[in-house]
Amino acid sequence: MDETPDDHLRLLADRHRRILLDQLREDPVTTRDDLADVLRRVDSDSESDTDGETRRRRFAVELHHIHLPALADAGVIEYDPDDGTVVYRPDERVERLLDALSTGWTRTADPE
Repeated sequence: MDETPDDHLRLLADRHRRILLDQLREDPVTTRDDLADVLRRVDSDSESDTDGETRRRRFAVELHHIHLPALADAGVIEYDPDDGTVVYRPDERVERLLDALSTGWTRTADPE
């Protein structure tokens, strides 16, 4: 990934992409369907729709058409749209930014 800091920030501006990258840091080889399940679980409390399978399908479509292509274009994953496999390719600058964002959110969320 040979891009500017602004490119990195745009990539990580989306909450779902940050969640995906956090998951991929823990499990670097997975599938689009497994990632859709992760997003469904994370957003289950915030959705009024009680049909988990509908949400999972919606997330799978978003992953296929939006998030995974953006991450692949940035070079932080390899994505095979035919079989749905996703392989994480760590990028040091993205890793540092994710760490900084995570630390910053934790720090500001804690009132003490």
